[in-house]
Amino acid sequence: MPEINLQNIGNNVTTNIELLAPYLVNGLTVTSNDPKIVPRDKNGIMQIKENLPLIIEPVLYTTSKKSILKVVDTQFNYYNFPATVNIQEIETPTIEEVLVDIDPIFARYKPSENQLVSANGYFLPPDERQYLPRGIELSTIEDGAVQKRANSYYITKQIKESGKDIRIRAKIKHKFDTFGDPNFPYGQFACWISHGGPNIGFEGAGGGRLRYGPFANPGSVTTVPEPAVTAQQVIESAQTYAESAYAEYNQQLQNAFIVNDTIAISNLQVKINLIQSVINLLPDDPSQIDIISDSVLGKIQQLINQTNNLTAQPFSNQRTDLSSKKQIYSTYLTDLSNAADAANIGLINGYVGAQQTRYIDFVVPNSEFEIGDYFGITADSTDEQPGVREHTIIADETYFVITDASKNVDVWNQEL
Repeated sequence: MPEINLQNIGNNVTTNIELLAPYLVNGLTVTSNDPKIVPRDKNGIMQIKENLPLIIEPVLYTTSKKSILKVVDTQFNYYNFPATVNIQEIETPTIEEVLVDIDPIFARYKPSENQLVSANGYFLPPDERQYLPRGIELSTIEDGAVQKRANSYYITKQIKESGKDIRIRAKIKHKFDTFGDPNFPYGQFACWISHGGPNIGFEGAGGGRLRYGPFANPGSVTTVPEPAVTAQQVIESAQTYAESAYAEYNQQLQNAFIVNDTIAISNLQVKINLIQSVINLLPDDPSQIDIISDSVLGKIQQLINQTNNLTAQPFSNQRTDLSSKKQIYSTYLTDLSNAADAANIGLINGYVGAQQTRYIDFVVPNSEFEIGDYFGITADSTDEQPGVREHTIIADETYFVITDASKNVDVWNQEL
């Protein structure tokens, strides 16, 4: 059969119909099925005879591009914009909700490297003594607020207007080397928490650089006997009584809610808030504390005074034990303060390269600072010569941390 090209249909209709008709009616094998052309037996099987050709008629349909395009639309149609978008509403936190998770008070700083301590005469005789400690470098921000003032914690408008007190904690690791000089085996070292600001002169005698301190090693004071009650014992006793009293008042508060006693509810909440503030102020590790700050001792006394209605056991015995230890310890601090000027506070043996650690932990009420104030660490030592006698602050074991005093958190601002 000749090739059938559909493109030719429109050229010669009569001729093409005659050619196509037998195939359209009887199928493509109409010619080869004719026994006159290809002999077959009664079962329709081709009979192949020797020396006779086998006729197989090839059939090929071809389709022109033009005929396809008439049937199939291959043209690309661009989308119309704006496209229809299926918008689903989702809940997203507000700015206020996000800011709740950001603590504007917390900051943790440390020195970037070891640094020598200044020697400005703090340990001169009392009648010649000048208080001239210098600030130490605290430029590494480990976490929390950025530094608006170099090496210092800055009081922003947000911190002041929050009404929150701030809790200052510091660890200062210090070593002294005399490099084998037997003539100068000992040195002395002390540090302060400084407080400067628009209305607080940082420099000068009695300036803000001496605001809180000095923090030194009271164990070296030889003119005062060892305390009969240690700071650790006072803190542990306060912790025990505070937790016991908190549990009792909290149970009373639940009972007051049941009977809707509004007066009792109000009074109990005041006591519970006080106890919680005491617990928050107590140092995390009592074994590391040499001196309890006046602010913490004051809160402990408030705890004793305002819980005196707990007359049953074990509260009465616990409160009596705490009151006794606190009084003995306060007497020791008075004796220590009176003897400090003549004693070797901060004495350290440089001949053997001794090291000491100062732990500082106290609260500064919101009423005692204003916007623009700043806090840092200052330190002073005996006379020294680089390479001969050196007092050095060890950066990797020193930190300066400020947290919200109302929160019970560690020095990384993690809940305890």
